[in-house]
Amino acid sequence: MVPFARNRRFVGRQQEIDYLERLVFNTAGPAKVTIYGLGGIGKTQIALELAYRMREKVPESSIFWIQCTSYETVQQAYVKIAEALGIPDIEPAKIEEQVRAHLSQDSAGKWLLIFDNADDMEMWTKGSVTAPPLKNVLPCSENGHILFTSRNRKLAVRLSSPDVLSIPNVDETTATKILENSLIQKGLLHDKFTTTALLEQLGFLPLAINQAAAYINEREIVLSDYLSLLKDRETDAAKLLSEDFEDDGRYAETQNPVLTTWLISFQQIQELDQLAADYLSFIACINPRDIPPSILPPSTSAKEKTDALGLLNAYCFIGKHASGSSFSLHRLVHLATRNWMRKNEVFDYWIRRATQQLDYIFPSGDHNNQRLWRVYLPHALYLMNSEEFHTIQHAYVGLSSRVGLSLQRDGRYDEAEIILADCLKVLERDLGPHHPDTLSSVSHLGSVLEQKGQYEEAEAMHHRALEGRENVLGLEHLETLSSVSHLGLVLGRKAQYGEAEALYRRALEGYEKALGLEHPDTLSIGQYEEANIMYQRALEGFERGLGLKHPHTLATVTNLGSVFAHQGQYEEAELMHRRALEGYEKALGPEHPYTLTSVRHLAFVLEQQGQHEETKTMHQRALEGFEKTLGPEHPDTLSSVTSLGLVLAHQGQYNEAELMHRRALEGYEKALGPEHPYTLTSVSHLAYVLEQQGQHEETKTMHRRALEGFEKTLGLEHLRTLSSVTSLGSVLAHQGQYEEAETMHRRALEGFEKTLGLEHLRTLTSISNLGFVLEGQGKYEEAEAMHCRVLEGREKVLGPEHPATLASKKRITFTRNQRKLRDPARMFLENHPFFRSFLSTSPLPSRYDLDEVD
Repeated sequence: MVPFARNRRFVGRQQEIDYLERLVFNTAGPAKVTIYGLGGIGKTQIALELAYRMREKVPESSIFWIQCTSYETVQQAYVKIAEALGIPDIEPAKIEEQVRAHLSQDSAGKWLLIFDNADDMEMWTKGSVTAPPLKNVLPCSENGHILFTSRNRKLAVRLSSPDVLSIPNVDETTATKILENSLIQKGLLHDKFTTTALLEQLGFLPLAINQAAAYINEREIVLSDYLSLLKDRETDAAKLLSEDFEDDGRYAETQNPVLTTWLISFQQIQELDQLAADYLSFIACINPRDIPPSILPPSTSAKEKTDALGLLNAYCFIGKHASGSSFSLHRLVHLATRNWMRKNEVFDYWIRRATQQLDYIFPSGDHNNQRLWRVYLPHALYLMNSEEFHTIQHAYVGLSSRVGLSLQRDGRYDEAEIILADCLKVLERDLGPHHPDTLSSVSHLGSVLEQKGQYEEAEAMHHRALEGRENVLGLEHLETLSSVSHLGLVLGRKAQYGEAEALYRRALEGYEKALGLEHPDTLSIGQYEEANIMYQRALEGFERGLGLKHPHTLATVTNLGSVFAHQGQYEEAELMHRRALEGYEKALGPEHPYTLTSVRHLAFVLEQQGQHEETKTMHQRALEGFEKTLGPEHPDTLSSVTSLGLVLAHQGQYNEAELMHRRALEGYEKALGPEHPYTLTSVSHLAYVLEQQGQHEETKTMHRRALEGFEKTLGLEHLRTLSSVTSLGSVLAHQGQYEEAETMHRRALEGFEKTLGLEHLRTLTSISNLGFVLEGQGKYEEAEAMHCRVLEGREKVLGPEHPATLASKKRITFTRNQRKLRDPARMFLENHPFFRSFLSTSPLPSRYDLDEVD
């Protein structure tokens, strides 16, 4: 009495079948067993396979199958069983009791009774006016076993606890085999990538796989075509999965499409627990994965909430994660629920309710709220991507803004820009261009554009925000000062340092006056003062006010590390940068732009300490991360390209280094323009690599371009300009153009003395460079005087035993020896053009040797 032929395409489930065989084929096994799982998971097929295996292995046994979709189907099955058993005087009103009594006798022999689709709790535990609870009329015999299949775990436990078996989804291998067995054209599976993608879209659900195969077979399409239909508009995908199809292994009167198979479950949940039905409707509006219970609408009690979630779990609609902190809804159940809600015209209502709930619970983008908004963010984004949300977006622009700012905090700048730009449009339309909320939105968008490296657009936004806030809020309002600071940052990025400094000072004075010296906003502005004491003050204040792991604290740790590095205190700098990196990795993740910037800072310090391999690894990590997070043309990505190029050059890999520097130069020219300092610095780096490859003319051309650009952009006495003067002077010296080289180095020295002072290390290095050029011209007395001055300065600044100090001593000895060798005959030969090249006893070191200490 089995209603279906054996399924010759049945695959997998060996573990479940083996378990059931051990229970059912064993006389000492339990009398009752229940398998439960999501509708469409394959419970009926498992029961069917077990029935045929029992027929093969225990041929003397009787097998009875009862369809439990309604009281009518149950009674019809009982009548057939009674007839098959030959029970005399069958009475329809007492048929269940008559069958129970017969099968409970030893004379009935071995038997297996299968109740398929035992889902209705009331049918089994309460009964009806005309029928007793089915649980009360089950036969009991040492020769017989009962197997139930159910979607309802709660009912499964009541029917046969503890002998209850959960049926999970199939794995990818089994799912692929199910699809292969169902397809006419087996060769379609050769496209493994598309096959996997299709199965993932179908949630690895056997019923959905069979439905897809039927559609593909009937229309002779390929897997990618069906996959495209599934990924089309949600409503179209729902229609696709709602189309009926032929399936010999399912009841004729039931609906086969996967999206309709759960309708009866929806109805049962509504009847049993309205809060559970509400939760299902709410969950259908957000992301179906990793749902925290705290996101759900409030209930009247904790027990009510627990019961509601328990019911959804009992129907296998949701599955709790191992951690217990979240749960997920099967993606096709999610789609089916949304489709069901649309058909019943309640979807718009629930989108609004879900939006209200998220608007209420979604926190600000403050670092202290990071754990919360990271949990809620996927759900807010999913909700906001719904077409129905756009009709109510104007009423919830605050939610959109907080979501955009949270994305910005997470370094997801492209997504943040889209959302914040939408917010700005809504606010401009509803509140006008000068409303404080509109100006805040302008400022937020400006900050994201700056972080994306779009400095022109960012400057325009911050100018607009500043002018608006000055007019509406006043010159000393905190939001006005915030705009002052943001505009200063952008101008600094654009190398407009004078204007940037003026804005920083204005913001700092304003914050100190309004908030005091130790307020976080005051301290964050103070960071821009290029003095160690300011960073120390900021760090102490942030640690005290915000804690050790706050992003403001970590940013100050980074800045202090950079100061140590600039002062040559590389061990202290490494400690700071490692602390910052560890903090960023924990707080923001390994691929956040702030984390990757910290990686790059640490790499620089490691390079200065000669740890070249770790340096290279760090730069490669930073580059890969920036490419993935910000894109290949973002200024931060290009900065990492440059850094890696410098490391490769240092290791003598000049061809690879040239590729890196040409890529960086091309990117900077495109992103920032040909005269931006970053572009010009890239020109200088490329020039050095070309010089090492012997391309002297292009080297000189590049250095002249860099120098002219720095002079125009930064001025004649800026440190970058003076460094460019030095580089050009060194190239000229190596090419034997000593007079022009001397002019360059004297200019650089004069500039460093004026800008940095007489005893700064860079000034001393410039003096040393001039000394080498004088040597090249045979001006040994003047060269010796230069080296003596360098020695005196380095002894004072670095100490007598520092390697650079000892190098100066050696150079003085060498120069004095050259003076002693200068007899008339030698001088004649040195001035003769033919012999000059053979008598050079002091070859100039490379340009990087000239810069012994920087």
